[in-house]
Amino acid sequence: MRKFVLGFFVVGLIGCLSVPFNSPYHFSSDFSDETLQVGLFDSLEPVFKDSIVEKERSYAVGDYAKNSYASVVLFVRGGGELVVDSISAQIKEGSSLGEIEISRLVDVPVEANTGIHARTENIDGKRNPYVIRRAPFRIYEAIVPFDGGRIVAQDSAAFYIEVPILEDSLAKKYYCDISVASGDKTFSLTWEFLVHDFVLTSDASQELGYTNWFHLDNIALESGSEIYSDKFFEMLEKYAKLMRKGRQNTFWLPWGVLFDVEGDEVSLNEERALRFVNIFLSNGFTQIEGGQFAGRTNGDWNAPTLTVSGKYLATSAEAEQYLATTLTALNDFLVKYNLKDMFVTHIADEPVDSHAQDYIVLASIVRKYLPGVKIFEATKSRESVVGAVDMWCPTLDQYQLNKGFFDARKEAGDDVWVYSCLDPGGQWLNRLLDQEHLRQVYIPWLCALFDLDGFLHWGGNFYKAGTDPYNLSVRPFFDAGGPAAERNQLPAGDSHIFYPSENGPNSSLRFEAHREGFEDYLVLKELQKRDSKIAKFWIQYLVTSFRSYSTDVMAYRRVKAEILRAVAD
Repeated sequence: MRKFVLGFFVVGLIGCLSVPFNSPYHFSSDFSDETLQVGLFDSLEPVFKDSIVEKERSYAVGDYAKNSYASVVLFVRGGGELVVDSISAQIKEGSSLGEIEISRLVDVPVEANTGIHARTENIDGKRNPYVIRRAPFRIYEAIVPFDGGRIVAQDSAAFYIEVPILEDSLAKKYYCDISVASGDKTFSLTWEFLVHDFVLTSDASQELGYTNWFHLDNIALESGSEIYSDKFFEMLEKYAKLMRKGRQNTFWLPWGVLFDVEGDEVSLNEERALRFVNIFLSNGFTQIEGGQFAGRTNGDWNAPTLTVSGKYLATSAEAEQYLATTLTALNDFLVKYNLKDMFVTHIADEPVDSHAQDYIVLASIVRKYLPGVKIFEATKSRESVVGAVDMWCPTLDQYQLNKGFFDARKEAGDDVWVYSCLDPGGQWLNRLLDQEHLRQVYIPWLCALFDLDGFLHWGGNFYKAGTDPYNLSVRPFFDAGGPAAERNQLPAGDSHIFYPSENGPNSSLRFEAHREGFEDYLVLKELQKRDSKIAKFWIQYLVTSFRSYSTDVMAYRRVKAEILRAVAD
């Protein structure tokens, strides 16, 4: 891992700017007694059940733009049974900020570490040294509502304190007094943060492309109702609101939402599709991502052919007839409701060279019946599908290792996104539970550095139905049991970044860290307009590639303060 190889140059530059780097933690004595420890952690730091509270943890600071969120983690640790009678947080001397929200943090398990290359270490038995802790362990992660009542916990408890910074909030330093009462003891802590005079846009079309795929059956299960019922759509809107809060601006429109199938008859369900789309558009989303309609024949990863709708070989007359019907209906729907300019489509997930020719055939059919719509794909193939793909989306590592190819595609006018999933592992950036939260933050930073167009992740809420994601983070990639399934596991947190409840999805520290990175992206893009060299310098001070970065949270906070000062001047 990279730790400030440019440090000597940075010190000189900071001297020239005459802007000191203040320590983000300061001493304050009222943080513990002999039975209880209370401390503040940066929301980007990992917090475990057995984290240590140090004296300087009673005071924390941060820097933020307007139209964003300030956050901190409150951690309470005792021995054995822990009782917290009340928690309060209040901004001193009035506030132009939004309402402070205190949520409970729920710890989740990490049953196995991420592999050095992909999946978990179980895949090949190789040890991954680039993890924050050796599994098994539990880490505070899920952000759940808290009613402010009495808490009884075992050994420790953690809370997420968040303040919305409004567009018209005053640019100044704020002091938040945090109080924790337990029995006859009261602990006082101070959270200080500075709001800079720079407003982040609310226009999703101006943001970095960002999508999380979501599992409709799980949303229905959480709603306690049938899929596409009123309660389902109510729950779907709660997902849309949380996604948009995290700066997601692109939403997945699965093929099954669009079309009803009865035997060999297929028809577009206009009412259902429009209701689905309008939920996201009314919440500020600006790009529709049509789902895949083809896949590998018989589910064989290396199959030399693709099959449409699970029935028709891609090169068959039946496939074109099916697509002529469905894509024409889709095109008419998009035109009727003025949606075509914001619509892009997938064909078949992660095409590989062995069936590239089938993919090209399907792309030509899409262009015939859905003219003007870009084809967007998470790609494993490169040269063999040039001309068939308009929006490339390689994994982070494959982008980095083949950067010349993707730079050439951008030069040719294509878009380039990146994605992560059960790979890459090791030191590569990803958003898994045994990795630093800074890895999530840095993905948008590198999108700014490399002029990339977006980020995709499949695992919004793809935890396995009937399981409890609060207590199951690693699960088999395939449903089949036995030793093979144990070796081929999804790494911790890969399948989900949202956590279910009957009242709507709960966020996570990883999702909020990713949001902070997307907010930083907007600051960095503005700085690039003003001074591209200084923007590049500050990005590369922290992160130079998808596997080379600083893991120092304090350093990140210092650099963030610098870039905010630069755009607020």
